[in-house]
Amino acid sequence: MPSGTTSNRSCHLLSSSTSGRLANVNLATYSASTVTSSAANTSDLASCYYPNLAPNITATKSVRKVSGSAGSAILPGDTLEYTIVTRNSGTLSSSTTTLQDTVPAGTTYVVGSTQLNFSSVTDRTGVTSNDQMPYSVATPISSPTAASGIVRVDNTPNTITSSATDPDNREAVVTFRVTVNSGVTEIRNRATAVHVDGSVSTNETATSAGAPALSVVKSVDSSYVKVTLPDPANSTALALTPQQVVYTITVTNTGTATANNVKVTDTLPTGMNLVSATLARSTSTDAKGVTTYGTASALSSSTAAPNLTFDVGSLSATEPGHSAQLRVTVTPSVTPNSNQAAYLNTARSSATSVAEVTSAQVRTDVIYTRLFKQVHNVGSNPPAEVPQQSPAWSDKSQGLPGEALEYCIDFYNYGSVALNNYVVKDVVPANTTYVVGSATVKTGTMGTTPLQTFAGASVGEAKRSGDGDHRRSRSPGPGQLVLPRPDSVVA
Repeated sequence: MPSGTTSNRSCHLLSSSTSGRLANVNLATYSASTVTSSAANTSDLASCYYPNLAPNITATKSVRKVSGSAGSAILPGDTLEYTIVTRNSGTLSSSTTTLQDTVPAGTTYVVGSTQLNFSSVTDRTGVTSNDQMPYSVATPISSPTAASGIVRVDNTPNTITSSATDPDNREAVVTFRVTVNSGVTEIRNRATAVHVDGSVSTNETATSAGAPALSVVKSVDSSYVKVTLPDPANSTALALTPQQVVYTITVTNTGTATANNVKVTDTLPTGMNLVSATLARSTSTDAKGVTTYGTASALSSSTAAPNLTFDVGSLSATEPGHSAQLRVTVTPSVTPNSNQAAYLNTARSSATSVAEVTSAQVRTDVIYTRLFKQVHNVGSNPPAEVPQQSPAWSDKSQGLPGEALEYCIDFYNYGSVALNNYVVKDVVPANTTYVVGSATVKTGTMGTTPLQTFAGASVGEAKRSGDGDHRRSRSPGPGQLVLPRPDSVVA
């Protein structure tokens, strides 16, 4: 081989040894090994072969937060560190290898932070702030201990240590740091490595900047549950309308960074029993703020009812996936013949580095009334005071002509809401004559004495059981006995 020339070939050459040994000279590793031997002064030469000797350069880029705010969210003022690893997986060292990278938009270079193979690299001078980063222009890189621009063949990938003399360290590793500016929502960056045989670009890093924030809104499809008695003789066999109630919980990321590990907590009110839950994610939001959601899928709670916890996952800062909508279906239940509380409910949501937020309370009232009628015979000359406490009240009685039958209609409001303008109707039984002026409205409990007049019964508001909501009268005339009645609801 002529002096001063190079070759991408490995040949068997006759050595100058008097033993006449043949050697295999490997230009990639700068080494030689004996091929065979023969008698001195032999003229038998080994044949040459032509391997593919060439560098194969790859470059990868990564980013991490090294200081600043707590948690994983990237906020203004946080410091990010970029790492670019240039590796040669070929069969020949690369030469004149350079790297060029631009400080990402929305960030400011940390002066003096650049290193090559864990050793500081001098910043550029006489340029603007971000251009001080040494690799903002094409600048030579190298493997540890190699000459400038040389990246050695690396047969031990991903074994980078901070020791520049570690024999396994053959990658060229560049790091530099930046701080995040205000008003940034996303930071993107890519670097380029150039060598004698070509150039490669790194992967693009995309970092969501800013802070996630959550809002949670809850609604219910029924403002009341109405309780009825299909069989008046059985006061414990209740029918509820509607039979199912659906809560809708909408959680939205109102921040400028992805919200991770989003959870929704919903503690069902007493009397509401879980049937199922579904989750749908937003696909778009139009200019009027109307959000469209994709297909809903079943979602299980990670905790037992009534304390439900739903794992939503991540919500992006922009569409799609900016919002999630949960629908929780429940069945209401009530305890027969007892006062009922309204079903009050809120939802809560939280995420990594985001404080828990709570929805406004939603309310579903219970409308539950009970009417039942009893009678007794008060004789042919009853006292003027009505109703009488004796003889005992019953669901049936006997009487002779001229004797007075006194009827009592008991009214209970077991519901959770006051009932306004409630109307109770009764008709004078056949074969009887109404005793004029005998209809009264009293408060109290059946069989107790004394009973109190229910003031303003024709216009008043129903009171809850225990507060004097039992109404009594002798059988009213052909007209109506007016008691409180719920708006638009007839019991």
